[in-house]
Amino acid sequence: MSEIKVDNLTGKTTAKTVTVTVGASVTQSMEQGLAKLRCRFDQDAETLASGDLNVSSVTDFSTAGLFTVGVTSAFNDALYSISGMSSSNGSGNVIGILTKKNAQDDYSTTAIPCATGLASNSFADIDRNSIIVFGDLA
Repeated sequence: MSEIKVDNLTGKTTAKTVTVTVGASVTQSMEQGLAKLRCRFDQDAETLASGDLNVSSVTDFSTAGLFTVGVTSAFNDALYSISGMSSSNGSGNVIGILTKKNAQDDYSTTAIPCATGLASNSFADIDRNSIIVFGDLA
Protein backbone atom coordinates (compact mmCIF):
# COMPACT_ATOMS: atom_id res chain seq x y z
CA MET A 1 0.00 0.00 0.00
CA SER A 2 1.28 3.47 -0.90
CA GLU A 3 1.14 6.45 1.40
CA ILE A 4 1.68 10.13 0.60
CA LYS A 5 2.35 12.66 3.36
CA VAL A 6 2.39 16.35 2.44
CA ASP A 7 1.86 19.68 4.15
CA ASN A 8 0.50 21.53 1.10
CA LEU A 9 -1.20 20.62 -2.18
CA THR A 10 -1.03 23.28 -4.89
CA GLY A 11 -2.35 22.94 -8.41
CA LYS A 12 0.18 22.87 -11.23
CA THR A 13 -1.45 25.77 -13.10
CA THR A 14 -3.16 27.65 -10.24
CA ALA A 15 -3.78 26.90 -6.58
CA LYS A 16 -7.37 25.75 -7.30
CA THR A 17 -6.54 23.16 -9.97
CA VAL A 18 -5.91 20.07 -7.84
CA THR A 19 -7.95 17.29 -9.46
CA VAL A 20 -8.90 14.00 -7.84
CA THR A 21 -9.48 10.96 -10.05
CA VAL A 22 -11.95 8.38 -8.79
CA GLY A 23 -11.99 5.04 -10.58
CA ALA A 24 -10.83 4.84 -14.18
CA SER A 25 -12.06 8.18 -15.54
CA VAL A 26 -14.18 10.25 -13.13
CA THR A 27 -12.48 13.43 -11.93
CA GLN A 28 -13.44 16.19 -9.53
CA SER A 29 -11.82 19.42 -8.42
CA MET A 30 -10.61 18.89 -4.86
CA GLU A 31 -11.61 22.43 -3.93
CA GLN A 32 -15.21 21.78 -5.03
CA GLY A 33 -15.53 18.82 -2.66
CA LEU A 34 -14.41 20.60 0.52
CA ALA A 35 -16.81 22.14 3.03
CA LYS A 36 -16.26 25.92 3.25
CA LEU A 37 -18.29 26.56 6.41
CA ARG A 38 -19.12 24.48 9.46
CA CYS A 39 -21.23 25.83 12.31
CA ARG A 40 -22.77 24.34 15.45
CA PHE A 41 -25.08 26.70 17.31
CA ASP A 42 -27.20 26.43 20.45
CA GLN A 43 -30.14 28.85 20.12
CA ASP A 44 -31.25 28.38 23.72
CA ALA A 45 -27.87 29.46 25.14
CA GLU A 46 -26.95 31.63 22.10
CA THR A 47 -23.51 30.04 21.87
CA LEU A 48 -21.31 28.73 19.08
CA ALA A 49 -19.48 25.46 19.56
CA SER A 50 -15.70 25.60 19.44
CA GLY A 51 -14.04 24.48 16.22
CA ASP A 52 -16.41 26.21 13.80
CA LEU A 53 -15.01 26.94 10.35
CA ASN A 54 -15.39 30.26 8.46
CA VAL A 55 -18.00 31.62 10.90
CA SER A 56 -17.64 35.24 12.03
CA SER A 57 -20.79 35.38 14.15
CA VAL A 58 -24.28 34.09 14.70
CA THR A 59 -27.06 36.63 15.18
CA ASP A 60 -30.04 35.21 17.04
CA PHE A 61 -33.17 37.27 16.45
CA SER A 62 -35.86 37.87 19.06
CA THR A 63 -38.34 35.92 16.93
CA ALA A 64 -38.11 32.28 17.96
CA GLY A 65 -36.19 30.07 15.53
CA LEU A 66 -34.60 32.81 13.42
CA PHE A 67 -30.85 33.37 13.20
CA THR A 68 -28.19 34.37 10.67
CA VAL A 69 -24.72 32.87 10.32
CA GLY A 70 -22.07 35.47 9.43
CA VAL A 71 -19.30 34.31 7.09
CA THR A 72 -15.62 35.21 7.72
CA SER A 73 -14.36 34.60 4.16
CA ALA A 74 -17.09 35.54 1.70
CA PHE A 75 -18.45 33.13 -0.88
CA ASN A 76 -17.83 33.88 -4.55
CA ASP A 77 -21.58 33.98 -5.19
CA ALA A 78 -24.81 33.00 -3.45
CA LEU A 79 -25.09 29.66 -5.29
CA TYR A 80 -23.65 27.55 -2.48
CA SER A 81 -25.31 24.44 -1.06
CA ILE A 82 -26.33 24.09 2.58
CA SER A 83 -26.89 20.98 4.62
CA GLY A 84 -28.23 21.33 8.14
CA MET A 85 -29.82 19.46 10.98
CA SER A 86 -31.33 20.24 14.34
CA SER A 87 -32.07 18.13 17.37
CA SER A 88 -33.47 19.01 20.76
CA ASN A 89 -33.79 17.67 24.26
CA GLY A 90 -37.33 19.11 24.33
CA SER A 91 -40.56 17.34 23.55
CA GLY A 92 -41.29 19.02 20.18
CA ASN A 93 -40.93 17.30 16.84
CA VAL A 94 -38.03 19.23 15.32
CA ILE A 95 -38.01 19.57 11.52
CA GLY A 96 -34.54 21.15 11.34
CA ILE A 97 -32.76 23.94 9.51
CA LEU A 98 -34.58 26.04 6.94
CA THR A 99 -32.31 28.31 4.93
CA LYS A 100 -34.59 31.24 4.18
CA LYS A 101 -36.36 32.76 7.12
CA ASN A 102 -38.51 35.41 5.42
CA ALA A 103 -39.46 36.23 1.84
CA GLN A 104 -37.24 39.35 1.85
CA ASP A 105 -34.17 37.43 3.12
CA ASP A 106 -32.14 35.70 0.47
CA TYR A 107 -28.80 33.97 0.30
CA SER A 108 -25.85 36.38 0.37
CA THR A 109 -22.11 35.90 0.08
CA THR A 110 -21.47 36.97 3.69
CA ALA A 111 -24.53 35.90 5.70
CA ILE A 112 -26.75 32.83 5.68
CA PRO A 113 -30.33 33.36 6.94
CA CYS A 114 -31.62 30.33 8.84
CA ALA A 115 -34.68 29.20 10.72
CA THR A 116 -35.48 26.22 12.87
CA GLY A 117 -38.94 24.88 13.36
CA LEU A 118 -41.24 22.21 14.62
CA ALA A 119 -43.49 19.82 12.75
CA SER A 120 -46.42 21.92 14.00
CA ASN A 121 -45.42 24.60 11.43
CA SER A 122 -44.05 26.99 14.03
CA PHE A 123 -40.58 28.45 14.44
CA ALA A 124 -38.75 27.46 17.63
CA ASP A 125 -35.33 27.94 19.19
CA ILE A 126 -33.55 24.60 19.08
CA ASP A 127 -30.58 23.74 21.28
CA ARG A 128 -28.55 21.71 18.76
CA ASN A 129 -28.06 23.02 15.21
CA SER A 130 -25.38 22.09 12.70
CA ILE A 131 -24.78 23.60 9.27
CA ILE A 132 -22.26 22.64 6.56
CA VAL A 133 -21.88 24.74 3.41
CA PHE A 134 -20.26 23.81 0.10
CA GLY A 135 -19.46 26.44 -2.54
CA ASP A 136 -16.69 28.60 -3.99
CA LEU A 137 -14.99 31.18 -1.81
CA ALA A 138 -14.24 34.61 -3.30
